[in-house]
Amino acid sequence: MNIDKKLNEMEPKDTPLLVLGYVILGMFLLLPLTAQATDNEVNLVQQGDNLTVDILQAGYGNTIRNLNSTTTPAVLNGATMNVSLQQRGIYNDIGIWTSGSNQVLDTYIEGDYNEVFLDNHGDYGQLKADIIGDNNYAWLEQGTTNSNQYNQLQLYQAGDNHDAYIEALSGNSNSIDVWMGNGQDDNYVYVLTGSGSDSNNIRVWQGKHDDGTTDTDETGGHEAYWIVSGDSNNLASYQTDVNRGGGGGDYHHLANYIDGNYNAVEHIQKGKAGHDGFVDITGDSNTVDLYQRGNGGQKWADIVLDGNGHTVDVEQRGSQSATAAIDLTYGTGAYTFDLSQNVTSSAATYSITGICNTSGGCSVSVNQNN
Repeated sequence: MNIDKKLNEMEPKDTPLLVLGYVILGMFLLLPLTAQATDNEVNLVQQGDNLTVDILQAGYGNTIRNLNSTTTPAVLNGATMNVSLQQRGIYNDIGIWTSGSNQVLDTYIEGDYNEVFLDNHGDYGQLKADIIGDNNYAWLEQGTTNSNQYNQLQLYQAGDNHDAYIEALSGNSNSIDVWMGNGQDDNYVYVLTGSGSDSNNIRVWQGKHDDGTTDTDETGGHEAYWIVSGDSNNLASYQTDVNRGGGGGDYHHLANYIDGNYNAVEHIQKGKAGHDGFVDITGDSNTVDLYQRGNGGQKWADIVLDGNGHTVDVEQRGSQSATAAIDLTYGTGAYTFDLSQNVTSSAATYSITGICNTSGGCSVSVNQNN
C-alpha cells in the first residue's frame, strides 16, 4: 500500500504504532519521512546522549542521510548511542556522521550496488557493517577529533566486486578487522592510519584463512593496501582462493607501507594463481613474516626496510617460479633475514641488498629447494 494512502486511513490510536515502526528514540531527534513505491528516505539530524535507533528499509533506492541534504551524511551528536540500520534490496545508501564516545553503529545490507558510509569521532566506539551481495562499497572511518582511541572497525563483505576504504586517523589502541569472503573474487580494500597511530590491531582477510578457515569456491583477484604510521602495531593480511573449482581467475596483490617502530607484520598469500607481495617499512625493530604458497602462478615478494634491528622471514612454496627481492640498506643496527624457496618445477631467484655496520654482524640465511 502506498504510504500516503496508509497515513490517510490511519486512526488516531494507530499513531504510536507508526512511530514505533521507525523506532527513532532520542533527545531532540528530528525525523521527516517521505516514501515512494521504489524509494524510501530517512533523513535525520540529532543532538543529545543515550540515543537508540533501529531502522529497517526494504526495497529499491533506499537512503539514510542528512536532514537538509540527501547527498550528505546524517548527523548524530552525543555520547552512548546504539544505532542499528538494515537495508534489503538494491541501490541502497547509508551515510552517518557521528561525534561522541561509546557509540555503536551497526549496519546490515543485503543486496547489490549498495553503499555504506560510517564516520565516527570519539573513543570506545564500534563501527560494524555486514554486507551480502555484489558490487557493494563500504567506507568506515574513525576521525581525528575527540581523541579516537579504543575503537573497533569491523567490515564483512560477502560476494563479488567489492570496494572498501577503512581509516583510523591518529588514534591509539584501535581494532580494524576486514573480511571479504564466503565465495568471491575481484575485491579491493584500502586501510589507512594517520601519523601517531600506536598499538593498533589490523586484520585484513580476503577469502579468509589463517586460520579462520572458509574454503568456498573463489576465483581470486584480490587486492589489499595498507598505509600505517605509528609504533607497536600488529598488522596481518591474508589472501586465499584455495578451491577455485571454476578455474581461471587473477593473481592476488598485497602491499603494506609502514612508518614506525616495533611493528609486527604478517603477510600470507595462498591460492592457485600468482601472488604479488610488497612490504615497505621505515623505522626500527620491525618484524616481517611473509609467506606465499600456490601452484598456479609466479610468487613475487619485494621487501624494503629502512632502519635498524629488523627481523625478516620469507617463505615461498609450490610449483611455478618464485622471486624475492630484499633491501636492508640502513644497517647500523643488526638485522636477521631468513629466506626459504621451495618450488617443484620452476626456477627460484632472489636478490639481497644489505649494509651491516655492527661489530656483532647481521644474520642472513637462504635455503632453496627445487
